[in-house]
Amino acid sequence: MTETSAQKITGAEGKPGLAPIRNRIQRILESLPPSPEPSPPTLEEKDRALRQILLDKGVYPVLLGARLADFHIPPEVPPVFISGPVGTGKTHLAVAYLAQEIQQWGERSRMFIRSIDLFNRLRDTYRDHSGASATEIISDFSRYRFLVIDDLGTERDTPLVGQV
Repeated sequence: MTETSAQKITGAEGKPGLAPIRNRIQRILESLPPSPEPSPPTLEEKDRALRQILLDKGVYPVLLGARLADFHIPPEVPPVFISGPVGTGKTHLAVAYLAQEIQQWGERSRMFIRSIDLFNRLRDTYRDHSGASATEIISDFSRYRFLVIDDLGTERDTPLVGQV
């Protein structure tokens, strides 16, 4: 009498035999073609990912392509404070440094926020006492390794702005 596949797998006593199952799985795995190694991301894919990170952080879409190479002689160390007349590239330079920081160190602990959005968040703490306090928000922002606060000083002069 010939032994069936079911008998080979279950064994002579009708109990599952693990060795034949393991052997069969091993043969199946060996017969599969090797999985291709994932190719490293292209420059285009890296650039697309960086642009999305910058968008998610609130960077103006027009500045998504900002790079330090855009500047004739960029400062060697990111400036602590950038000031100047309207239209001179202050935000462009800040976003270029932010992009470099993200490329070099990752997006954690890097932030871009418009000053008006920061002040609105602070103002909301006085309206709705159930959320974070102004002190907690400022403390959270002080933890960023690289923080861009855009257009600081261009907002309307209000008691809140003066207080902050």
